[in-house]
Amino acid sequence: MKKLKMPLAIVLTVVLLLLCAVLPKFVSSIIDIKSGQSPSYTDMVTIQLDLRGNSFTTTDKLALMCTAEATNISQDQMTMSEDDVHAAVTTFLKQLESAGIFSGFEPTVLSIQPKLMFDLTDSSQHIAVWTVSFTCDEKPYQSLLLDIDDETGQILCVSYNIYRSYEMETVWEHNAMVIDALTDIYFSQLGLVEAMNTAAINSEQIYDYNEVDGGVTEAVYMFESPLFGEFYIQFTVDGAGGFSTVFLQ
Repeated sequence: MKKLKMPLAIVLTVVLLLLCAVLPKFVSSIIDIKSGQSPSYTDMVTIQLDLRGNSFTTTDKLALMCTAEATNISQDQMTMSEDDVHAAVTTFLKQLESAGIFSGFEPTVLSIQPKLMFDLTDSSQHIAVWTVSFTCDEKPYQSLLLDIDDETGQILCVSYNIYRSYEMETVWEHNAMVIDALTDIYFSQLGLVEAMNTAAINSEQIYDYNEVDGGVTEAVYMFESPLFGEFYIQFTVDGAGGFSTVFLQ
């Protein structure tokens, strides 16, 4: 009798599982019949990404960088070509070299990736950028990352790291020189020098300069975006010669 009970229990379990599997569809069909409708099926509509339509100012684009999420997109969705990107990066780096704050290096790895930067709370607010990265795996280890606006070819973001020793005796003077040169070049190519000076005269712009432990210097600028409001750009320079732009709300 015990041997008979075991197969019977298995059969009942299988039947219950089958009933659970078809029950949702059965209930859905009953509801459709009661409402006078029958189930219908259609193919999913393909969603097309439209990168046009945004008329952002330069400060809008910079403000969006504070909170934007990034996703890879294809090159055929971009305005610039890879050659255009190379030209924009080369022009910017030559300015940094002429100012004595950067020395070119032969990259071990070079990457050029088109990306969509979008507001997580409103994906209709977006810009297309090219993210270019250089990495050198030989001493001194170096890495360079830039975000280039696809509409204008302007450098929106730059980050350069180099790993080497430095003297603390001269670090603050060196950092001040790098920050002065970097901000001049950065704001000039963005066309924001005049707006920055006007804001400073009207006491509307906050400029904060800090010397941080570890040979790091920070300069923080406040800007106003017509679309996103107030935001900050922080320039960070370290004693080894690295520098970066960071966007803050």
